[in-house]
Amino acid sequence: MDSKVWQTVITQSNLKLFWKDAQRRFVGVSQAFLDFYGFKSQSELIGKTDDQIGWHVNNKPFRDDELEVLQHLAPVFSKKLRDAALRIKQD
Repeated sequence: MDSKVWQTVITQSNLKLFWKDAQRRFVGVSQAFLDFYGFKSQSELIGKTDDQIGWHVNNKPFRDDELEVLQHLAPVFSKKLRDAALRIKQD
């Protein structure tokens, strides 16, 4: 993706995006993500895991999803999205 387009997506869109490294640490987030979760800047997140930020009562489901993504190199969808996709596929 063109770097100018990417910069526009992460700074001006409403998409709440984040990306992490292989150790599950935040590498970057979109401005919409920061705004939605009430962070002032990326520096509050960069280099930290969800566990270190402490925003989940139970980190295990999120950790398991991240490990599945890393192991299979494929996205993990919420149960709601997965069920909706299966219904569409069956129609």
